[in-house]
Amino acid sequence: MQGFSDRRFEGFLEQAIAAIFGSAPSGADMVMHFYQSLTGQTAPEDLVNQYAVLIDGGSLTPADLAMQVAESELNIQNVGLIGLTQTGLDYI
Repeated sequence: MQGFSDRRFEGFLEQAIAAIFGSAPSGADMVMHFYQSLTGQTAPEDLVNQYAVLIDGGSLTPADLAMQVAESELNIQNVGLIGLTQTGLDYI
């Protein structure tokens, strides 16, 4: 069942990427966007170039990058997943 869940998450990420970046996202645009979102700072040029080459060359898919970002420790801290297990989510 884990594989099914992973494919659904990957499909969700692909749709989100297409909505934000279009059907053929630039690796550099994605890296800069994710880095800014996670840190509030501009991504270092060497980091942008390193990942842009992988994405634009097809070694790393945009969904793979998004998955790495989503599962990163920094993102988990920013979202506050541990606190959410104790407080839950407010909804109206």
